Amino acid sequence: MQSALEKFHVSINRVRDLIALHNSVRAKSTSALDLSDMLRAALVLAVSALDYYIHEIVRLRMLEIH
Repeated sequence: MQSALEKFHVSINRVRDLIALHNSVRAKSTSALDLSDMLRAALVLAVSALDYYIHEIVRLRMLEIH
């Protein structure tokens, strides 16, 4: 099973890939194509990754304290 930090890194790498995809498509297309949803998805994924990581760390620490 992957640790919380490993899962966080996997998600952040996906965010970077999504941003790179956005930049590539933007460079090869016109302004008529709205690509803002790609960046919005990257932001949502980044926040979700951080949220998951924090929850897992807190959960593990609470189990240690208990």
